[in-house]
Amino acid sequence: MPVQVLTNTNFGDVIACDTVFLALGLGKSFAEHTHKRNGFDLPPVCRVITNNYCVDRTSARDIPGWYAQQQALQERIGLAPDELLEAHIYRALDYLDEEAQNAIANDWLATLVARYDVDFSLLLGDTTSTYFEGAACQLAKHGYSRDHRPDCPQVNIEITVTHPAGFPVRQAVFAGNIPDQSYGQTLIDGVHAAIAPFQQKATLALDRGLSRLAHRRRVLQHHWDYVAGLELEGAVRKAVLALPESGFGPADLTDPDLQVAILETNVDDIPVRQYVYRSQAKAQEAEQERQRRLAQVPAAMATLQEKVDKGQYVKTAVIARRAKSILKELKVNLYYMVRVGKDKRIRLTLKEEVLAERRQLDGVFVLETSNLHLSAQQALTTYRRRDGVDGAVRVLKELIEVRPIRHWNPQRVKAHVFLCLVAYLILMVIQHVLRKIGITKRLDKVLRALHEVRLVVTRVSLAGLEELDYQVTGLSAETRTWLTALGIDLLSLPAG
Repeated sequence: MPVQVLTNTNFGDVIACDTVFLALGLGKSFAEHTHKRNGFDLPPVCRVITNNYCVDRTSARDIPGWYAQQQALQERIGLAPDELLEAHIYRALDYLDEEAQNAIANDWLATLVARYDVDFSLLLGDTTSTYFEGAACQLAKHGYSRDHRPDCPQVNIEITVTHPAGFPVRQAVFAGNIPDQSYGQTLIDGVHAAIAPFQQKATLALDRGLSRLAHRRRVLQHHWDYVAGLELEGAVRKAVLALPESGFGPADLTDPDLQVAILETNVDDIPVRQYVYRSQAKAQEAEQERQRRLAQVPAAMATLQEKVDKGQYVKTAVIARRAKSILKELKVNLYYMVRVGKDKRIRLTLKEEVLAERRQLDGVFVLETSNLHLSAQQALTTYRRRDGVDGAVRVLKELIEVRPIRHWNPQRVKAHVFLCLVAYLILMVIQHVLRKIGITKRLDKVLRALHEVRLVVTRVSLAGLEELDYQVTGLSAETRTWLTALGIDLLSLPAG
């Protein structure tokens, strides 16, 4: 009885992700807010792309080939492999405009409220960047790279998620050279518009990049609260430096290393509170690192002086510039005044006042909140929950692999990021459902285990007759429990 294996493809992961796609009503939502254009049916193509992003991210041109191997997904979607072309993938990205994206996001928020009792009381916002391969896109600009790829152009992505589930609320894509501060108000308005139908009062945790005064004002104008990390500059810096040593105390903090001082102020006549935290351990680390760097200065200057004496540097302006460059490399340029006399001797003067000021700011960070009922510990705990949005960024970059972006059309870039967010939503729902039944495994390990559940199609030849045999393999008791929790009928699966 000759047996020929025809395919061995994804099953557990694609079935799980596609089931959640439908449970969230995304199939209906895509169908409602997008439409056929010249005979092109957008919703099933977006469904294919989303599943691809969830389980086995490939480039846009390789998605049709990937789909051709996904027999389980083909049966669920009802789209024949030869009906999905590379051009359809790009067409889907072209047609999934921002109006459709916002409408679809509003739909999934309503579904999250109805099915998963989502809590919008605390929202976490952050900005990240992702780099391009190629430089022809108008959004692709060089800027501060959070991917540590300053050699590549990038786009900035803002994402806002709920706590504790990490469900996405809104995303926005901006040119890579636009700083966070330039579009914060637009983002806050968008998040408020999305949440307002479900939650009248919410708290936004704003990182330092989104905490400028105009953004805090915007939150207050919406009658929301915020906990914002402030930069140690301007009026905040002066206020911290003016604090007496006796102003710091342990208050209600659970960390014995921390002390806190309290400043009362206002934003547009609305009272707000600033908690000034000081970590003794961080201050000691900063001082030790500074002393290590300062200790390298004499040898570095001596080496430069030797080069000057040998005639490698002649002009005093060039010598001074080189000395300042060395100090900057050592990250101590703020502490020294550089002078080069006519004798071409390098003379450094230590700025004692600057050094004393830096020591006073070592280990200090400031949080401002408009919720005066929050204690110092509660404000700190709320702000530290921003780790949840950092986790969202990691999932987008490491599991869904939003980067690198290879699209050159701005509309395609924004649609690509949006579909990555849809994939992220699906993975967060899977994690949420599993945690409800006590499964605390990391998401990447869950996906890896589900990936081991395969659909094997074989051709069996017997007495001149051929039959196709479908079997699910690798289904453990653990993955069976997970799939059941996600609402998948295991009795309908082919026996393996």
